[in-house]
Amino acid sequence: MELPVKQLLGSYSYLALVRNPIFGIILLAVTFINPTSALLALLSFIASFILGKYIGISDRQLECGLYTYNSLLIGLLMGYLFKLTFLSCVFTIMASFLTLMLSYSLYNLFLYYLNVPILNIPFTISATLVFLSSIRYSNLLVAGYGNYTWLNMDFLPYWLSGFLKSVGILLFLPYDVAGIAILAAMVIFSRINFFLMIVGYYTGALFLGAMKGSLPLAFGDLYNFNFILVALALGGVFLIPSPKTYIIALIGVVISAFILDAITVFWSSYGIPVFTFPFALTVTLILYVLKTTKFKFITLDFLISPEHNLEHYINHSERFIVSQPQPMLPFMGEWKVYQASDGEWTHKGPWRYAVDFVIEDQSRHKTYQSDGLKKEDYHCFGKPVLSPISGIVVDFNDESDDNFIGYVDKRNNWGNYIIIQSPWGYYIELSHLQKASVTVRRGEVVTVGQKIGNCGNSGYSPQPHIHLQCQNLPAVGSPSIPFAFTNCIANEKALFGNVCLQKGDEVRPIVPSRVIENKLQFILDEVYTYSVKKQDRVQDVVRFEVRMDPSGCYYFFEPKSASKLFFQHGDGVFSFFRYEGNPECYLTVLFLALPRVPFTEETVVWSDSINPAILHGNKPMESFLKSFNHNLFATKGNYVIYADGVVKGTIESHCLLKSEIIQTECKFDLYRGFYSVRVERGKENITLLRVAE
Repeated sequence: MELPVKQLLGSYSYLALVRNPIFGIILLAVTFINPTSALLALLSFIASFILGKYIGISDRQLECGLYTYNSLLIGLLMGYLFKLTFLSCVFTIMASFLTLMLSYSLYNLFLYYLNVPILNIPFTISATLVFLSSIRYSNLLVAGYGNYTWLNMDFLPYWLSGFLKSVGILLFLPYDVAGIAILAAMVIFSRINFFLMIVGYYTGALFLGAMKGSLPLAFGDLYNFNFILVALALGGVFLIPSPKTYIIALIGVVISAFILDAITVFWSSYGIPVFTFPFALTVTLILYVLKTTKFKFITLDFLISPEHNLEHYINHSERFIVSQPQPMLPFMGEWKVYQASDGEWTHKGPWRYAVDFVIEDQSRHKTYQSDGLKKEDYHCFGKPVLSPISGIVVDFNDESDDNFIGYVDKRNNWGNYIIIQSPWGYYIELSHLQKASVTVRRGEVVTVGQKIGNCGNSGYSPQPHIHLQCQNLPAVGSPSIPFAFTNCIANEKALFGNVCLQKGDEVRPIVPSRVIENKLQFILDEVYTYSVKKQDRVQDVVRFEVRMDPSGCYYFFEPKSASKLFFQHGDGVFSFFRYEGNPECYLTVLFLALPRVPFTEETVVWSDSINPAILHGNKPMESFLKSFNHNLFATKGNYVIYADGVVKGTIESHCLLKSEIIQTECKFDLYRGFYSVRVERGKENITLLRVAE
């Protein structure tokens, strides 16, 4: 069996809620301050890993380290409590088996019923059982706790020494030097976590000091490490770092503080340490509430550090607002927004999220011809209404009369309407349609762009127009919900579901092109080879392979650096949405030149947000500052696709020490893919030129 080094380092790094193998190496090295603890931890990990393989836990599940890091904690505890003997090794192996079983069982239960992580709960249960049972095992040799007191610095003030010991106890090494080593590693790998460790600890300790009336007593409690774990979990791991999540983390710390004392009073009568119970209980409860209420800053993609999570969240949330519906426009040609959300007439209260569209002539800027006294005078009356989404028709009406101009039907507010259910669960309502114009029936499946009726003037409608709203219920006139149109051009700039329309906006749908769509249809296992020009001289050759990850996401893979550039197709748009790897890899050239492009052959202009890590790599201090203001150091790109299939862009990058302007250009291949991609950064330029296989 191959030695599970990757899983071991992942489990070690996760002891401090970090996902970085190098950080794991450092923690592994620090544990050898107590060789017995380090060796029993390795024994516990290997035993649980072998058992996991033996009973059929998949490699993918074991690889993430979620099932083994609790076993690792049990091994560290054993080395803290007992000397290294044959009996302590056997006891450690059996305890690690129990912990693995608890981890696997609780993980599935928590995922299914609560949708929250198991944290250190398996360790807490196993450790409690180990502690109680060991009271009766006289053959186990107790470790000498005073053997490593020379690692403490007696000259340090109590408020600093208490902090360092609480950091060290994360590895069952309650010594000043161990705490300094862990903190030094943390400040290198994550400024956010370093900040949270300090703020979390001192918030909890000062609260206890105020409540107990003795600061030295509060700072002397080693179980204060629970405050550190709560702050790390809520401030930087399971929630995206932000001022709001920092406040939640501190609230969690204070809650865990009196939970700590309450549990200590109860359990101390039985001689049981509280271990990580306050941390696990506090974080589980808060995460469950936040997930149930659909809190905005829940971490969905766990990367190697809070800084990486933050940058990915900022970039992804600016580019892809997946939390709200994104319908297409329900018409062809150019229309005008007559009333937007929170409009001055009817879009109020529960129905404030809605948009009304009319057609206005360019010469007179009127919605009608002649004197506008007849509904037939209005430019939009009788025009086709198209389905803005693909879905199922759940309700409709086309029997209401169209109003005479100047009159409204107050009894049937919505007039003739169609309600379509999206596969994503929401509903689209289109109202005020022309009488007897509806071309679909209940239960019928419709596709985007399919004609479903005509624009009319039925219901509470002072003039012919199309009313569109999104809602969570299938009943006509249900309360509306926020949404944004995608694949449309507003005031000559393309929108992709990330900007809401305003009154007076002139809008039209992007004209789709099957030709461009086919050029960007990449097939699994295809290989694209490019010559690399730097300063217009060929210096390298690079290969990009099309692959798919276990979740079904496609990506370009560059073998030399093992970097990945993920892409997707969605409603007429091609997008690169995530990059994993070396910022020096040539895949970043693709990302910069073409972060997103609509499938069209008309000239279209749009803006996009660029992850600054693509340009400069990860900048921990910049990310730390951005955790307090997500708008700092924004990197924006302005792009245009021309009728000849050339995409050009200008990126404005701002970072802590400098700003720069970057020019990009991408030309599509005659058949599929990219023929050439060029990025100019000041005096430097890189060009990728397609090479025939």
